[in-house]
Amino acid sequence: MYRIVCLWWRYALFKSILVLFFISTLQWITSVELSKTNLWSAVTPVFVQKGEDVVLNVTIADVPEEDTVTWKFNKTVNLVRFLPGKEPKVSDDYSGRIELLEKYSVKLKNLQEADSGVYIAVVSGDREKQITGYKITVQGEFINN
Repeated sequence: MYRIVCLWWRYALFKSILVLFFISTLQWITSVELSKTNLWSAVTPVFVQKGEDVVLNVTIADVPEEDTVTWKFNKTVNLVRFLPGKEPKVSDDYSGRIELLEKYSVKLKNLQEADSGVYIAVVSGDREKQITGYKITVQGEFINN
């Protein structure tokens, strides 16, 4: 009987350890996935008529001089990069359609429906951090009868 109780306790302990390992692994995977999607957090929805302009404003107090600020479209396309000690670099796709304002803010001109998506400003130094974001929806022209 004593042997059966000891075996049962070992089994119960082993099972508990496996459950704890599974839970901690699941929490780690979840935190990794959340950190990947963190660049999509806290975006402000904005609706714009086709052909109009929109200002993407940065309201952060200050960015360290040695850091880079990048505006991104849908997480992959760099619109403009503000490099320390250099002139900002505007993507060829947005040349003539983007106006650089003060404090890393930009104005996108003549928006089309293909411009709908998520725009984020990211500061890159020791780490990459989203400082602002907008979900732009470009709406087609309305006809009044």
